[in-house]
Amino acid sequence: MYNLYQQDETICHILWHCPLARNAWALVRGRLQKSSSNAVEFFALATQMMDKLSRVELEVWVMISWSLWNARNRFHFDHLQSHPDMIVQSATSLLEEYQRLAGTLPPG
Repeated sequence: MYNLYQQDETICHILWHCPLARNAWALVRGRLQKSSSNAVEFFALATQMMDKLSRVELEVWVMISWSLWNARNRFHFDHLQSHPDMIVQSATSLLEEYQRLAGTLPPG
């Protein structure tokens, strides 16, 4: 699995640059899979994503980012490691449930 402590644990590293995050993003279709960022602060990363992603893509980015952060905390505090597939699946399920309840589920 992944050693989350190989580099400094910045927010951008956890959400974008660490092997776990990169493997999770590789599972996402579309522009998120191929997006790159050299941001070192979360505000810069979020701003870059808001500037280049559609609303639907941004919602996916937010949910996967939250799931990555949650996975990091489970690893750090509970010593439980999440697989990238489970991180993306959990994020997708949460987003679909939210969209269904809010009445904003995109068609298709």
